Amino acid sequence: MTTGTVVELTDVRVERVQEISEKDCIAEGCGSPITRDMKKPNFMRLWESINGTGSWAKNPYVWVLSFRRIHA
Repeated sequence: MTTGTVVELTDVRVERVQEISEKDCIAEGCGSPITRDMKKPNFMRLWESINGTGSWAKNPYVWVLSFRRIHA
């Protein structure tokens, strides 16, 4: 039997994509907590690479889901 990581959903909220925090940008893989790079512009480029040119400017509402790892 193969077991995977078990997670618990800890928070659900809705926000505009441009409201993303630096911490959330890091969680999305766009920057490092130890460097002074600009995380939000990195996330914006990633967003547009997935959702198309101009999608960032539309500033859609998005679901924000937070998880906690129970065990691996």
